[in-house]
Amino acid sequence: MLPLILAVVLAVEEPAPPRVYAGNAELRAYMNEAAENHPELRAQYARWKASLEREAQMTALDDPRFEYGQFLQSEMNRFTAMISQEFPWFGVRKTQGEMALAEAEAMLGELYAMRNALFVEVKEAYHEYAYLRRRLEVIEAQQQLLLF
Repeated sequence: MLPLILAVVLAVEEPAPPRVYAGNAELRAYMNEAAENHPELRAQYARWKASLEREAQMTALDDPRFEYGQFLQSEMNRFTAMISQEFPWFGVRKTQGEMALAEAEAMLGELYAMRNALFVEVKEAYHEYAYLRRRLEVIEAQQQLLLF
């Protein structure tokens, strides 16, 4: 199962379950369930995890190249083999890695914003439901009083 997507730590560590600011355990359970099952939030989480992996790719050197050549001439063969490696200018890989981490932070911010918007929707629906449930209890109590 996908780990809780509610709070994410900007590091290579897995996200820790958050402290959800909910008044009771029922609302907290609804919020956790909504976060775990929301497809857009899961997709944003996957994009964030992928953007974290880009930092290692950006700071790595390019793969070395091996070239092999064979020249056929009359009465003698010549073979050549060559290994080459391109090295970027000083500081380029570090800068690219920092840019990749900055992109990952931006993705994390988008993840937080999406999560918070989802939590607002869940809380609004829950509080509306709680209000209507309480109102129904009051009406039923008034009805009992009027019938006796």
